[in-house]
Amino acid sequence: MVINHYFVNNPTVISVINLGIPLSYKEELIKTAYSFGDVQNNGTNVQAIMSDWKVWTVTDVFNKFLDRIYKVLPQLDLNRSPKYKLTILDCWTAIYKKNHYTKPHDHRPNSHSFVYYLQSPNPSTPLVFDNCNHEILPQEDNLIVFPAHLTHSVPKHQHDQDRISIAGNIVLESLK
Repeated sequence: MVINHYFVNNPTVISVINLGIPLSYKEELIKTAYSFGDVQNNGTNVQAIMSDWKVWTVTDVFNKFLDRIYKVLPQLDLNRSPKYKLTILDCWTAIYKKNHYTKPHDHRPNSHSFVYYLQSPNPSTPLVFDNCNHEILPQEDNLIVFPAHLTHSVPKHQHDQDRISIAGNIVLESLK
């Protein structure tokens, strides 16, 4: 597995990983994302078709995907304390049709956030990190993990092919 790290405001790191999700499973995830419809009704920063915040409570189709994320997280060295564990707090899908976009925002007080690209036209609409002057042109199967305090946005999607992603937030939980 290749992990690319972008040091955008040292020591701030954005990681990009190809997860190697099989095509048949990606197709199942895409079909499920479309089946949700626009649950949020453009009531969030994501001005696109967006699911519930906790997709795993609606269907178990995402369980294998979330398991894969949990296997990758330790390789990113996000948690440097044995007193805490990384936990995915929420996870949702977003389908960007032409002219859909996301307003600049961050995900504080979470530790990290992620976005995985199920479908991304080439070239794709970028994921823009507004406060550090950095953008990533996502490709299908890219998982991007970044500190939740980074302001990010997505400009208007200009392609006819939909851009489909799964995003979420990660917290540090005390092991007590």
